Amino acid sequence: MHWQTWPAVFFCKTAGCSASISGSSFLRQSTALPPPRHRRIQTHFGGRRRKEADAAPRTTITCSRDIYQLIRPHLMDLPHEEFWVILLNRANVVMRKTAISRGGVAGTVADPKMIFKEALEQLASSIILVHNHPSGNRNPRAADIQLTKKLKEAGSFLDLPILDHLIYSDQGYYSFADEGML
Repeated sequence: MHWQTWPAVFFCKTAGCSASISGSSFLRQSTALPPPRHRRIQTHFGGRRRKEADAAPRTTITCSRDIYQLIRPHLMDLPHEEFWVILLNRANVVMRKTAISRGGVAGTVADPKMIFKEALEQLASSIILVHNHPSGNRNPRAADIQLTKKLKEAGSFLDLPILDHLIYSDQGYYSFADEGML
């Protein structure tokens, strides 16, 4: 018998009751257990159900449109550039969305060390790169193409594939994967 549960079990057996130990009304009515103790027992028995009920829905990425919909609330109507990474597990379920940098109206700096540091710390299986163009121009600049190639090469060494690089604008997006540039 687990050491944290024995007082409630002992009380139930000695009092001759047939109430369930996990029943919150039994624990609240119990005079043998002080309030902190019955809360701990309740958490012990009811904690798993509570964790399962509070679990947030998980987003699975299947195409570039999913990425656009996921990042849209973060980049919509911004007057400056931001660079984000979306970290995925092996099943392409989003583990985390993280802003790597915030820049000016003409650009932002995306440090490869910071990108891979975040992915390695979170034990991600793959990475999606996202940045916005406040001008509304969805076409990649030469610096965007060069950075994507550099990150793809670094990712292959670390077994952290870059699945896509999305350029966001309020009018739509440009996907390096869709355009065959990855």
